[in-house]
Amino acid sequence: MKTTPDSQLEFNLGEGEVETDVSIEAEAPEETSGAAQAAAPDQESQRSELDSVSDAVQKRISKLTARMRESERREQAALEYARGLQNQASHLQQRLVHTDYGRLNEAKARMEGQQSQLRAIIRKAREEGDFDTESEAQERLSSLVMDQRQVAGMLQSQQEQIKNYQEPVQQVAPQQAPQKAPPSPKAESWAARNPWFGQDRVMTYAAWGIHQTLVEQEGVDPNSDEYYTELDSRLRSELPKRFADETPQQNRQQRFAPAVAPASRSSGVSSVRRTVRLSPSQIAIAKKLNVPLEEYAKYVKE
Repeated sequence: MKTTPDSQLEFNLGEGEVETDVSIEAEAPEETSGAAQAAAPDQESQRSELDSVSDAVQKRISKLTARMRESERREQAALEYARGLQNQASHLQQRLVHTDYGRLNEAKARMEGQQSQLRAIIRKAREEGDFDTESEAQERLSSLVMDQRQVAGMLQSQQEQIKNYQEPVQQVAPQQAPQKAPPSPKAESWAARNPWFGQDRVMTYAAWGIHQTLVEQEGVDPNSDEYYTELDSRLRSELPKRFADETPQQNRQQRFAPAVAPASRSSGVSSVRRTVRLSPSQIAIAKKLNVPLEEYAKYVKE
């Protein structure tokens, strides 16, 4: 056996054998256990890196959020400060306008007094024939009139500014009275069948009271046939005497009508006054019908 320079071994196998070269290579060390051992530290390091990155991101977000809120707070404070300055400037300007307006009014009153004095001087100088004094007073009066016109223009301008500073007042338009709807054909027909409606106060009050009960309390449609049927029925039930004695009563009034005018109080004939006492049941009926007690007493008196 020989060793060659390239780390190969030569074996002498004898005659008649084929020469064979055998190479021996060093085996590589197994890496399985090393890789498994290296994997765990790598995962731990990755985990710690992720945690550190997450913490850094969270801190960054918190800083940005705090910065944004601080910016909003400063912006709101700046807006409030600007509004305060604007209000102060507006109030100050308004005070100045009112002050100037008052001074202009004082100047106007003072000029009116001077104008009266100059006119009196001119009139007196004219009476006395003092033309120099009259001429000088005329010049002063002309200058004063020009000043008055200037003050009047300034006053008008100040009035407009004051009007602009005042809060606008909403003018509420007067509400128009609601127009009453025309009566329905059924209502006109019912009124034609009952000519006492609007003439006889007791029966009219009673009809209105029953109407309110039917419509407001019982919810009956005032345009329905049921409403008019029930109205007539309750009227005859509450005031049977009016419907039973209506025609005979009219005949009696016509038959016993006096032929001459009644005597006056001065004729010596004293009139007798009847007192009608209402029973509790009659008072209850009058209240139920919304009829005044005096009117219901007249009905009972008949």
